[in-house]
Amino acid sequence: MLKKKKDNIKILAFVFGTILIVVLAYIYGLAPLLAFGHANQALSAGEVKVASRNMGDYFVFLPTERVQSLLQEAEGKFLFPQISIAITDERPLIIREQQAVIQDKPKNFITISGLPTGTRLYTVGEGDAGGFIRGGIVERNDGKPYAWIKQAWDIKDNFDVLLTYFPVPNIGIANNPALQMTIHEEMFIYVEQSTHYATLLTESPLPEDLIPGGVSLAVSIAGDDGAFNRLSLQNILTYKGRIVMIQR
Repeated sequence: MLKKKKDNIKILAFVFGTILIVVLAYIYGLAPLLAFGHANQALSAGEVKVASRNMGDYFVFLPTERVQSLLQEAEGKFLFPQISIAITDERPLIIREQQAVIQDKPKNFITISGLPTGTRLYTVGEGDAGGFIRGGIVERNDGKPYAWIKQAWDIKDNFDVLLTYFPVPNIGIANNPALQMTIHEEMFIYVEQSTHYATLLTESPLPEDLIPGGVSLAVSIAGDDGAFNRLSLQNILTYKGRIVMIQR
């Protein structure tokens, strides 16, 4: 009888020990794997679709210093357009890469569709430096104006220029509140890294003859050759399978 009782205790100890090992293996083995996101696969596939319920699978928000370090380590990578992200499951963000011919020249864009009114746009710095910015609003006869912004980095031997398009309300250049800072069309002005320079005030997309597909935001990067073809889904900076954003 005593031997049988001891055998039962050994069995229970073995069962509980096995359960403990499984739990620890999950915590220290599988859990870290689950911490990796899905952005890399989606970027490789050519389209990223993000709703509020799965935003954590696709974006990671890091301190500025950490982002700077990652950029230095990942040569040839660029930050995703820095925006405030407020999305719903009903109207997800759709991120694509597409080409458009503008002023008879092809440009390679990363486009974002589905951005809500109130989305804030920030300048993209590199390293610990700010940069330079200029831009304006293009008024159109069809009542679909849009803003253009060009940014240049304050980095020696970096001749990249980032071009951004986004729609604006049709209320004229002088009084258009979409731009939150003074934007000069003819000359660049200096701005600090991650400066809030504009806010989306309309959910109407960019004109189809500019960037097709109901696009809320389009960005492109040119090098010293002037060709806007440097930015692609493949060279967006990611960390543990997620698109890197700067904490605010």
